[in-house]
Amino acid sequence: LANIVVEAINLIRREESDTIQCYSEDVMMCKSGVGTSTSSRLIRGLIIEKRVATDRFPQHITSASVVVFDSDLTYKTPQFEAEIEVKQPEQITRFIEEEDCQVDSIITHLLSSKVKAVFCTGEVHKNILHTLAAEGVFVLGQLEKIEAERICKVSGATLLNRVEDLSSSETGIVGSLDVERDRVDDEIRERIVIDGCTDCELVTIEVGGSTDLEVEELIRAIHD
Repeated sequence: LANIVVEAINLIRREESDTIQCYSEDVMMCKSGVGTSTSSRLIRGLIIEKRVATDRFPQHITSASVVVFDSDLTYKTPQFEAEIEVKQPEQITRFIEEEDCQVDSIITHLLSSKVKAVFCTGEVHKNILHTLAAEGVFVLGQLEKIEAERICKVSGATLLNRVEDLSSSETGIVGSLDVERDRVDDEIRERIVIDGCTDCELVTIEVGGSTDLEVEELIRAIHD
């Protein structure tokens, strides 16, 4: 564990105003739930405990370009309320076509950017999910904003508010992205492991141990 802690600090330390700065919040702690303290490992990135929307997403990606949004990935609903009198069925059809057009535009933007992983804090339209999955693009929505910000810190991506703002300079890169599934306490646990990031500003120590008490003690020791 001592070697892991030293390596973690060396990875996230930065020079600011001619002094070396290290911030404890840039070293995340994650419970492995299995093994012992000797099975602890350093992740040059972060671990997100969250279920993916479909098994059709790629389960392992290397050298992946990523994009992160602080928004929904779906059609934009009006910002005001209004009563619309519909006199012909074709009017409803035009509303539906407009929604489909917005969704298709989002898909086109994302695919043309050549990113391999898309993250966002909001809802992802089902057509976007399934189309990107078919193209081998990983998608994860409904993230907390702090999780999205952490992905930006490990990948170098810019947190965007609109798909229209996406350009190659706003994307990031991760060394690897894996969807891991294992059984912990008779339950299937699913999580996304982002690792192998170069020049990352945040790392994660995955602390080994099969009992909460054991792991909590180890985490307190590491913090001390």
